[in-house]
Amino acid sequence: MTASQAHLTIEPTPQLLRLLSTEGTHPWVASRPPRHHAYLLLTHPAGIRRCDNETIEARMRGLAAALQLTASDHSLHDIGDRLHLHNAADATLRLDGCPHQLHIPVDGHWARCVAAGGPVTVAVGLDALPAKTLCLKSERPARGQLLESGGTDAAFAQASG
Repeated sequence: MTASQAHLTIEPTPQLLRLLSTEGTHPWVASRPPRHHAYLLLTHPAGIRRCDNETIEARMRGLAAALQLTASDHSLHDIGDRLHLHNAADATLRLDGCPHQLHIPVDGHWARCVAAGGPVTVAVGLDALPAKTLCLKSERPARGQLLESGGTDAAFAQASG
């Protein structure tokens, strides 16, 4: 990536949000008694294969900007009341400057944690990840162990339910 592309962002499109909803949302709950903490990792959908790494990063930076996320080396901050839980299987994230919302399929455990007022951390992966790199949804990865190997740049923030 050249210096002129360092801050390139592409605003989220309906197509990207549709594919994110089916292929790029990865919710899980970490339990640390007495609290539960819900996490949501958003990754570039594997279904969009006709783009280079710079385009993938620009798309995901656009999504992070629409969610008011900060770089992973900054403190987490509250991104406001943009997460809406609809039932035990569906949630949406409201995006700034975008007429569309991101639909998030969730499981009952995640929905119960959020409904009970538990914190939610939203992370956007800026790099494309092969599908096998992510932990299985039934696994509960330890903090900082989302990837089997290597790492990814990401943007993070807390969301109010």
